[in-house]
Amino acid sequence: MTTAPIDQPNDRPNPQATAAKTAKGGTGSKKFVPADGVISSEGKNTKCGFIALVGPTNAGKSTLVNALTGHKVSIVSRKVQTTRTRVLGIAMHEKGDDVAQLIFIDTPGLFKPKKRLDRAMIQAAETGMQEADRIILLVDASKPPHVVVQEAKESIAALQRAAPDKPICLAFNKIDKIAKDRLLEMTVNATAGEELDEVFMISAHKGDGLAAIMDYCLDGVDDAPFMYPEDEISIMPFRLMAAEITREVVMDLVHQEIPYAVTVVTETVEAFDNGDYKLGQVIVVEKASQKTVLVGRAGSKIKQIGMSARIQMEQVFEVEGKIHLNLFVKVQANWQSDPEYYALWNLEGHR
Repeated sequence: MTTAPIDQPNDRPNPQATAAKTAKGGTGSKKFVPADGVISSEGKNTKCGFIALVGPTNAGKSTLVNALTGHKVSIVSRKVQTTRTRVLGIAMHEKGDDVAQLIFIDTPGLFKPKKRLDRAMIQAAETGMQEADRIILLVDASKPPHVVVQEAKESIAALQRAAPDKPICLAFNKIDKIAKDRLLEMTVNATAGEELDEVFMISAHKGDGLAAIMDYCLDGVDDAPFMYPEDEISIMPFRLMAAEITREVVMDLVHQEIPYAVTVVTETVEAFDNGDYKLGQVIVVEKASQKTVLVGRAGSKIKQIGMSARIQMEQVFEVEGKIHLNLFVKVQANWQSDPEYYALWNLEGHR
């Protein structure tokens, strides 16, 4: 299996009826199992296309793309707006005589931009929508009902402005955390008066409802040869993926002390004949006080971060040997306005 390499509007059904129908298949539906490279296209009709995952911050987009591919290809954190680059996760799906290669664009969340980096992330999300064959709008159904309804309607309006010719699929995520009667009422209110292509009830964390999402995606892409090898699950560069893993660990371990003003850069990668890799990474923060938190007393916190990141990298990259990780912390005020970092995240065209 390959991980990251080293270096037309349709006839739309009534959304309320669709929502009620789909909800019946929610948590009681068959669990989705990612293909994980076992699907063969031999003798099948091949299809290929792009699927954009969009929505409010922290709706579970990264968790969903990881679940659909069966591998970690996007950062998952308790913090909102953690996805910075347009991650491409690749999943194979089979339905009848069709086999599709579905290329998922895990876009940065929809939020109000406050800084230059925020604006670049929003522009990247809009570009992902315009390029996609299908758009899946994900909302967090576990929030208070009035918040869910407001976020859904505001997001639908934003999508219609950004990609007016694209059909919109609305997916309510985290349905395992909400009572069914409350979910149905909230869904009816959120979809009332909206023109939607489909409505789904899913739990990305538990895998509920994901098979229906994959069928929907397959139906929406064109007959075409695959763009990537059948066993490839991401085209995110090795250095960037390694940096994202470390950034996820940082956000999980020091989420209260360190705000969003942190990034990670993989500066060096060395491969050895025994299958080992040696990585040198720099964690960039804006203030000296943040560096103090990351290093910890006698270097305890940075050691914890390095150990956790290294273990995750060995699992994600499936290396034959060990990964040796050296971490350094650098203070750079206003690094979020530095064009050098935009190029690292493939945001250089969205400043």
